[in-house]
Amino acid sequence: HVRLLVCRILVMISKLNPQILVFIGAEEWGTLSSIYAIVQQGAKDAPKFDNLSDEAFLCWMFFVHGLFTECQEYGMAAEAMPSQSFCSNMLDLMIDASEEVFLNSCKALIAMAVHYEDLNSNNFLLALHSHPDNQHFGEAAIHILNEQHYPYDEPVLLTQTLGVFKDLFSLNLTAKYFFTNDMKVLVDICVRELGNLPAEDDIIASYLRVINALLQNSQWL
Repeated sequence: HVRLLVCRILVMISKLNPQILVFIGAEEWGTLSSIYAIVQQGAKDAPKFDNLSDEAFLCWMFFVHGLFTECQEYGMAAEAMPSQSFCSNMLDLMIDASEEVFLNSCKALIAMAVHYEDLNSNNFLLALHSHPDNQHFGEAAIHILNEQHYPYDEPVLLTQTLGVFKDLFSLNLTAKYFFTNDMKVLVDICVRELGNLPAEDDIIASYLRVINALLQNSQWL
C-alpha cells in the first residue's frame, strides 16, 4: 500500500512539475535498477487490490511512461536501461488485461523502447522476440498509431511509436514480427497520414523511415 501510494503521489506531482521524473531518470535519488525492481514488485502486487487492481496497474504504467517520456530529451545511459527480464514482465501485463491497462502498458513500453540506441542490444526488442504472447504489443501499437490523425493530439507519442516501428523492422530478429495482414494495415496508416500531412511537417520523415525499413527488411520484400 505504501509503495502504491508513493507511486501515485509521484505521478500526481509530475503533472505539476515533470522535472521530478528527470531527477529520477538521472539517478539523483537512487539507481534506476532499484526503481525498476520497485515497479516490478508494484505491478506484481496490483492484483491484490481486488476491484482497484486496474487502477494500481495504471498508476505504475503512468509512472513508467512519464519517466521515459520526460527523460527522452536528456537520454539515459545504456547501462541504466531496463533488462530483458523487466521488458518481458512488462509484456506480461498485456495478457488478459482490460483495454485501458492493455493500451497504457503498450504506451509505457513504447516510451521505454525508444531509449535503446543499439539495436543489437535493445532489450525490449529481444524480449519481444522471445515472448510467447508477443502479438499483443503489435496489436496495441497499431491501434495507437491508427488513432493518430493530423492535426495530432499526442505528437510525442506518435514520434515514439513510429520510432519503435522503425526499429522493429530494422533489426533482422524482429523484421518479420508482424503478420502480413497487420503489416498491410500499418502501410495503409502510413500512406493515409503521408497524404494528410502538409509538406513542411517534420513527422513525414518518421513515417518514411518506417516505410523504408519495412520495404527493405520485412516479408513485404
